[in-house]
Amino acid sequence: MEDGPCASPRSVRRLRACRSPGRLRGGTATQSMSKFLLALHVALGASLLLWPAPAFLALFLLDAPGIEGNPMAPAFLAALFGYPVPVLAGGIAFWRLRRARPRRHLAAWTLVACTGPAALFLCWVLGRSA
Repeated sequence: MEDGPCASPRSVRRLRACRSPGRLRGGTATQSMSKFLLALHVALGASLLLWPAPAFLALFLLDAPGIEGNPMAPAFLAALFGYPVPVLAGGIAFWRLRRARPRRHLAAWTLVACTGPAALFLCWVLGRSA
């Protein structure tokens, strides 16, 4: 008798479990997830803890002298207040699909999560040059 989960594939579920890339390499299925993508999502999730302070202080941006002529101020506020939406959407989708999807799907959801910080950075750079 053979033992182990890949011994006799009598069901489709066992057959799929035998052919997973993690098991072929001798590791678990979570090892197929890139550690870099996971670290990036942890950093993005941690940035959400710091987000309320700049969001509160950004309301004073509209009262700054000389801000009336700067068109980037409303864009910066929109990017700042919309920051959590792509970070949460990308992070939640990444976490749900971390075992079921290939790495390119995880990279795509990481890209979605990075659009929040990218929009803030772009508005900051364009606002400094204006």
